[in-house]
Amino acid sequence: MFTLKEFVKSIPSIRSLTVWEGLMACAEGSATSRQGHFSFDGLKVYGFLLVRQGSMLIRYGGHEILYRQGEMQTYVPYMPVATLEYSDDFDGIALFFDTTIMQQSPMYHRLFRDAYDPLQSCRDPKIILSPEATHRIGENMQLIHLYLAHPSANKGAMLYSLCGVFLFDLLEEQGKALERTTAPNRSDELMQRFLSMVNSHYIEEHELPFYAEELCITTTYLSRLVRQIFDCTAKDIINKALLSESEYLLRTTQLTIAQIADQLHFADQSSFNHFFARHKGMSPSAFRKKLLQS
Repeated sequence: MFTLKEFVKSIPSIRSLTVWEGLMACAEGSATSRQGHFSFDGLKVYGFLLVRQGSMLIRYGGHEILYRQGEMQTYVPYMPVATLEYSDDFDGIALFFDTTIMQQSPMYHRLFRDAYDPLQSCRDPKIILSPEATHRIGENMQLIHLYLAHPSANKGAMLYSLCGVFLFDLLEEQGKALERTTAPNRSDELMQRFLSMVNSHYIEEHELPFYAEELCITTTYLSRLVRQIFDCTAKDIINKALLSESEYLLRTTQLTIAQIADQLHFADQSSFNHFFARHKGMSPSAFRKKLLQS
């Protein structure tokens, strides 16, 4: 899995980037239609991208979604999303939070949960803001951006306060937007719950029966829903999370291959080697050696 900083740096045409202790990041910038495809798949972050000008086109759940000025894309860990193109006048600002930020306090756990739960009733990961809310929330994101770069002994407290305001404000706007939406679609609710469960349990639970049982549906129905909505298999989403975590541990720790296999709850090192080679085309040790040579 890419670190938060590595991921944000990979986004096209970032004009300004600030990162704080691997927990929060803010990026702003522009892009053009010539930059083409950019994948957000398999990231262990929460994200909010506000389109301030122009538009961008993404693929999510097997269909395409256009975001225009004043619309916000939301991202939950491991959500399969790809950005297909930008308008030539695109400009946006994005906030990203590592999932560990939810563990900092019960309040932040609740805020992130509440910020994403309403999206389960929507087909698209989109929040449509009024012009006034676009300006206000955009200004708040810009302020977070400034404080991320501000040297201060109290930076953490300031950032958490600003992010709390951002999330509360966003919740209020979501409530207004959801009043105009139709009743929740059960299939979408199940898929959002499935993604949330994968984020929480993929290390210990690699197989579909666990998730199907928790969702009170059959594995066949779960597989069919994931295929219909995300155009991939349910196992693909679990494997993507495992592979991302495997790459992260190989890249950023000194753990042995056997220790990583044990940490990720594989039966043994041989099982982990087979899994990694099947998805990456090389063994874990070859992957780590390639990193050292680059």
